[in-house]
Amino acid sequence: MKNYNTGRQSRYLMVVSMTLLPVLSLVLITIFFFFHPIFAKMEFIADTVYEEIRPIRGLQMALIVSMMAPNDFLLHGNMEEKKIWEQSKDEVDHYFIMLINNPAYAAEKRKLLLLREEWDKCILLGDQLFQVKDSGVVFKSAADLMEKFDLSVETLAGDLDSFATYRESAVRSAYHTIHALKTKTIIATLGAILLGLISGIFGSIWLAKSRRKMLEFMTKDALTGAYNRRALDDALHILNEDKIAFSVLLLDIDNFKSINDMHGHDAGDSVLRSFVEGTQNVLRTDDLFGRYGGEEFLILLYDTNLNHAAVLAERIRRSVELTPVFIPSSGAHLSLTVSIGCAASDGLIPSEEVVRKADKAMYMAKQSGRNQVRLAE
Repeated sequence: MKNYNTGRQSRYLMVVSMTLLPVLSLVLITIFFFFHPIFAKMEFIADTVYEEIRPIRGLQMALIVSMMAPNDFLLHGNMEEKKIWEQSKDEVDHYFIMLINNPAYAAEKRKLLLLREEWDKCILLGDQLFQVKDSGVVFKSAADLMEKFDLSVETLAGDLDSFATYRESAVRSAYHTIHALKTKTIIATLGAILLGLISGIFGSIWLAKSRRKMLEFMTKDALTGAYNRRALDDALHILNEDKIAFSVLLLDIDNFKSINDMHGHDAGDSVLRSFVEGTQNVLRTDDLFGRYGGEEFLILLYDTNLNHAAVLAERIRRSVELTPVFIPSSGAHLSLTVSIGCAASDGLIPSEEVVRKADKAMYMAKQSGRNQVRLAE
């Protein structure tokens, strides 16, 4: 990922400030009175777009979470998962209704209705998954149906990215427009190139910080601080374009639902944060680690073959197993395990296919008893 470093701008600002100290106070006062409305407008735009994006991200998360109940049912056969599945369907429907009736998405209502129809197809697949369990044995047809269901839901969640991406692009365009307006305001207000230059430097630093915060919002998971699904998808897309060899690790915390049920969601959040912190300590600097959905995480290993990826995966699995997580609310120490699927590409296999292979390997690890590493076939 790109590192948006503003160190050079900061050093330049320090030199200019020390050289033009006599007029710096006047410039700051001028900036406050004339630029304050612009700053407020920027914040208003950011807040408005954030509120528009929130239900999209909420729907995407609800879609990913909806996959858990049918998958867990096939693994464990617990009919309680049927209730969770019904709740997940209601939550997804709630977000779809919210978006379809939102005036901000009036121009995209038709596409939302089409996506809603795709969700109806996903519901049919999910309902079928609760009908193929027989005497505790999961047949191959059930595994194929589960794979089709997961792929359909993931595709639907990915299609929603276009709505958020459009608005994120609008924010960047607005920032450019306001920046141009700010420059004109400097020239008109101060009437001097020198004072305009100083004001421009302060404005540039402020914009750099705001842009960095916006980029962090778009690429980082708010709970764990790991990269989010969008950042991972962008990285996978770049790998396809550059045809770089890489490996993928798909990690899923074992029995995570039981932690939420027994200790509460705050404990589950603590587990996720501790898991991310511990895993990052094991990874290399260039490895890309992100939250793929729920308690599922994905690691991209650049220029790494499958054997080396398996070694790193085993190191992560062992580290998680040996590091209990402290839960402040109850004072308990929870022992965790993780199931990991590994897959690799020589640069010619599409990244989406590699992720699917890693996902299959991870489910094999789950079905074989959890707390283990499996390599893609």
